[in-house]
Amino acid sequence: MHIVDSGSASLGAAILILRAAKLRDEGKLSIAAIADELRGIAKRLIIYAVVDTIKYLKMGGRLSGGKALAAEIIGITPVIGVEDGVVSAVGKARG
Repeated sequence: MHIVDSGSASLGAAILILRAAKLRDEGKLSIAAIADELRGIAKRLIIYAVVDTIKYLKMGGRLSGGKALAAEIIGITPVIGVEDGVVSAVGKARG
């Protein structure tokens, strides 16, 4: 057994699982080699997402009440990213 941390959310883990299954089915690599390849992929993996509501960002403390209110009034939707296990705002979209 080899443990590979995706450093990401569930989508990043799913990408690694699908790649591991494909490598296993091809039968070309050992388990250790598959784990090494997955670790290499995980280092390059960045996930971006647009959230429907900022309610949960506010509740989780990632966004202050004032910023959340201003964003709701002018219709800004944050774009968030997960890189190296860290969730951060990477941009803003209107509409």
